[in-house]
Amino acid sequence: MKRKLPPLLLALGLLASRMPAADADIGLTAEEKAWIAAHPLVRVGHDVTYPPYALRNPDGTIVGFDPDVLELIARRTGLRFHHETRESWTQVVEEFKAGRLDLLMSLGSLKERETFLTYTHPYGYSPDVIITRDNTLVGFELGNLRGRRIAVVEGYTAMRLMVEAAMPDPQIVEYPSSEAALVAVSKGEVFAALSDAANAIYVIKARGLSNLHLGVVLESRGVANENYMGVRKDLPRLVGILNKALAGITPAERHAISNRWVGVNLEESRWAGRAVRVAAAVVALAFLVGGGVLWHNRRLARELAERRRVQAELEEAHERLTHANEEKSELMHMLAHDLRNPLTSVVMGADLLRLGGLPREHVETVARLRSHTQKMTRLIDDLMDASAIEAGQRRYHFAPVDIVRTVRAAVESFTEPAALKQLRLELVLPATEVVAETDEGALRQVVDNLLSNAVKYSPAGRSIEIVLTADQAAMRLTVTDGGPGMCPEEVERLFRKFGRGSARPTAGEKSSGLGLWIAKRVVDALGGCVDCESALGRGTTFRFELPLRRAPQPAQA
Repeated sequence: MKRKLPPLLLALGLLASRMPAADADIGLTAEEKAWIAAHPLVRVGHDVTYPPYALRNPDGTIVGFDPDVLELIARRTGLRFHHETRESWTQVVEEFKAGRLDLLMSLGSLKERETFLTYTHPYGYSPDVIITRDNTLVGFELGNLRGRRIAVVEGYTAMRLMVEAAMPDPQIVEYPSSEAALVAVSKGEVFAALSDAANAIYVIKARGLSNLHLGVVLESRGVANENYMGVRKDLPRLVGILNKALAGITPAERHAISNRWVGVNLEESRWAGRAVRVAAAVVALAFLVGGGVLWHNRRLARELAERRRVQAELEEAHERLTHANEEKSELMHMLAHDLRNPLTSVVMGADLLRLGGLPREHVETVARLRSHTQKMTRLIDDLMDASAIEAGQRRYHFAPVDIVRTVRAAVESFTEPAALKQLRLELVLPATEVVAETDEGALRQVVDNLLSNAVKYSPAGRSIEIVLTADQAAMRLTVTDGGPGMCPEEVERLFRKFGRGSARPTAGEKSSGLGLWIAKRVVDALGGCVDCESALGRGTTFRFELPLRRAPQPAQA
């Protein structure tokens, strides 16, 4: 079943009909009014395992987007709707075919269904999306998931058809509900799940699945991208009545229904900003305390007579530093779990707003919102990575990785920011496959960092050259920009923690000073090497080399 999403924040296009607003009288004919008088009760079949379209309250009543829409229709027509469900969506459809239900909600338009039902006019729109864990790479096409385990919901024919059309012999795993499918992705049982955005956002927020990523928006093939109601073939008069009632639902009413069920919690984002400021203050305190320790050490060397007093001060300072470091670690964990989730919701909301067809004057505002949120997310990621690396908690999972695919995906992800600065990305890839035994996420992180650096420091109108080569032993990636370059002294400190050169980002971008330090530590862990060659006025070239096979690990004593 193809499920679709009502409008999110006035512009998501969800439950957003293209119908005109209605007057008080929706224009029912005498025959239609007589039909309603003779058939006042309409039996509606719902799938309560697919919120927020329909779900069951603790008291047993069925609520959600669809019941709210039907309530508006009831006020305009005098119809009464009896909401029913069964053990599964498949059973709901079978009951409908047997004549024990009159109406189905939130359907995608499939040709084969027209043998047993008639569709109303569309009353909503929603994109289908791929949901993965946030530390995995998402392909730009559904076909890129070939060989991966993909979760779909039992009985949802449209989702299965999309997967089967995109690849031969797909590895489809069916789950009884969308919640079960998303939990399976969160636990790593499957690589990805297919759903629509409304359902994914609702389940992620309700279950607190903060490690899930709402990724690529899919183009449906052979399936309409609207929401429809399905009416039994023997009830043609009901179709006309419902179409007139749908035309009478105003934008304000649709917006009220949307806000009742889906929304981005901006209050969380405000608290997130406060938490970032607190974290920054604690980190600054740690540096101050550390500076005090160094000062006391020097004084101890010069003034041996005051050794006991200074020793006591050092112990006290060490205790304060340890306590501050523990607080910093706790705040870092909070950044990972309590900040990244609302920031991800903001990015998802911005992406869906753009899909909803915003007025031109609002497009730039949404783009800035998304850009600033992504910058904050990257800063948090840098802080978390630095903390994990210093604590020895960064883990790597080695497996065969298609280097060409990974580099191409990384370059494609920088197409938009490069275009905004009028930069040309010139990618040169080998004609043959290059496979290395490495950690795919770590490899992508290094490539992203080098590309980000090049885009950040290149003036408008220049070219950035990315060249991947390989032989039997190793792969080599070079990234050359047309920026201002650096003197030798700056190159030496480039890979140090918080190391920065004299050059400044050409579009006012911000830098934490951690990116290249993290990249160097990650490359070392992967068994590779990275260096930089630069001269003032001649741009900068980063070289990243990685062996195609892991070196044998020393035997444990």
